[in-house]
Amino acid sequence: MRQRMAVIGWSMLLVTLLASCIKSETGGVSTAAIGIEGPEWQLVEVSGSPVSTQSGERRPFVRFDGDKKQATGFAGCNNFFGSYELSGSSLKFGHIGATRMFCEGESGDMEMRYMAAVEKTRAWNIRDDVLLFLDDSEILARFTIARGDDPSPDLRSMTFLSTWFPSGKVTLSHGEYREPAAPGSASETVVKLSDKRAFGLINRKDTGAVVLVTTTGGTGIFYDLALLTKETEGWVNRDVAFLGDRVKVHSLGIKDNYFVIAMATHGPGDAMCCPTLEVEKLFTVQGNRLVPVAGETPEKEHL
Repeated sequence: MRQRMAVIGWSMLLVTLLASCIKSETGGVSTAAIGIEGPEWQLVEVSGSPVSTQSGERRPFVRFDGDKKQATGFAGCNNFFGSYELSGSSLKFGHIGATRMFCEGESGDMEMRYMAAVEKTRAWNIRDDVLLFLDDSEILARFTIARGDDPSPDLRSMTFLSTWFPSGKVTLSHGEYREPAAPGSASETVVKLSDKRAFGLINRKDTGAVVLVTTTGGTGIFYDLALLTKETEGWVNRDVAFLGDRVKVHSLGIKDNYFVIAMATHGPGDAMCCPTLEVEKLFTVQGNRLVPVAGETPEKEHL
């Protein structure tokens, strides 16, 4: 009799565990759920597109106050606030108010998509420590918990790969590195960190990139895209890709799992000093390598 009762007990436990796992995979509260109230949740993906921010910029977030049942956050341009209703795995926001700063460009577009996701949210789930906003049929947004022990990378003193030096790498000091172009030479090879950088999720992994500018003492000004990956020891540069000589890089961002570089390169008849052909270069990430997407997307040519 005892043996039979033990078998029944183990069977019931197994059924309970299986039911919990199935519920987790189909949109119910995950077995690993830690609750959404309390922590600051940083937005990493909305409408299927990774959210990228410049190093040092404020990342969009949401925080749920369980005592007041008030949600507050930052949408990319404006702060927002409002009530919410939470019951089990269901989540619905009430009226949302916001500050009234004028928003345009990428931050304005992201804010519109974020607020649209908030309005459509009807449920939540946590999978692998990632908070999901859900409606009846799709994932609207993904968030991770903000961690005080996870500061932005110190790019100005980071070690980067560089094909311009025999050692194959350089360590910046205050955002640059200098070395004689040749033994005894008065001219220098200089690597400088530009202000073009982006951080976000690519293939659902924390990823970043910056543009480095190298001069070698001649007329050339060489631009490289440096890939950054987040690892246990922090942010590490794993690959670089050459963008061109004396080009003009306008912006660097992340969209649809690609790095997108808007830049001017040399069209037919352009002098090296003066590129006029506006293009977009796209790079994806495979493993720890930057992989260019075939072709360039012309935008316009300045006359």
